Order: sequence, then structure tokens, then C-alpha cells
Amino acid sequence: MPMNDHHISLQQQKTEILQKMAQIPAIIRGKITSQTYVTKGRPQGPYHTLQRWDQGQNKSQRIPSHQLPMIQEAVCGYEQFQQLADQFVGLTEKQTWEAQPDDIKKKLHKFLWQPFPKPVPSSKKRASK
Repeated sequence: MPMNDHHISLQQQKTEILQKMAQIPAIIRGKITSQTYVTKGRPQGPYHTLQRWDQGQNKSQRIPSHQLPMIQEAVCGYEQFQQLADQFVGLTEKQTWEAQPDDIKKKLHKFLWQPFPKPVPSSKKRASK
């Protein structure tokens, strides 16, 4: 494949990623946790909280059960956005390296053509903990 065709292909892939990002209907950063507590010897809950880091602090807020489905969808939207952003960065980095002169490519060969790690879906991250 000639270099121009390959470049166009990378550019098309980036455009598709940006279009997918724009189609995400809702985004909320953070993760949802389920918690219970014991009061007067009886378990209470579960109740759900939304947690996230904000300005170096872990912020946590209870989620009313009627809002849980919407917030879960928005948290998944953020995870999807992050995965797409990682793909976009990988493609842009590849374009950047390909545009460099051969002498620079030779000097920096250990950074070139390394496979980009596939992001692990957060559902798998949670299952492995």
C-alpha cells in the first residue's frame, strides 16, 4: 500500500473514532460501587455510590435507585470514550512516526511499531480484582 493510501486510511480511522465519540449519548466520569452497612445488628442496603477523583480527592455521592440505570449508562459511556480516545492517540502517534525522516526513525526504533496495548474493558478489570 503506498504511503499516501496508508495515511488516508489512518486519517479515515481517526475520523470514524471521532464520529463514534460524538455518538455517545451520556458521559459521567467515575465508578459505581455497591455498599452495605450494619445498624442495630441488621444489614442495610445495598446502596450505590458514584466515586471519582476530583482535584486530588476521592469524591463519593450516593445514587438514588431510580437514577442508577441512567448513571450506569453514562459511566459506561465514559469508559467507551476513554477506549476510543486511546485508539485515536495510537493512530495519531503512528501517523506522527510515519511522517518522520528515516534517520529519526532509526534512532527511535524502539518506540516505533510497538503494538498498542488493547484497553481492558472495566468489566474485566473488576472481575479480576
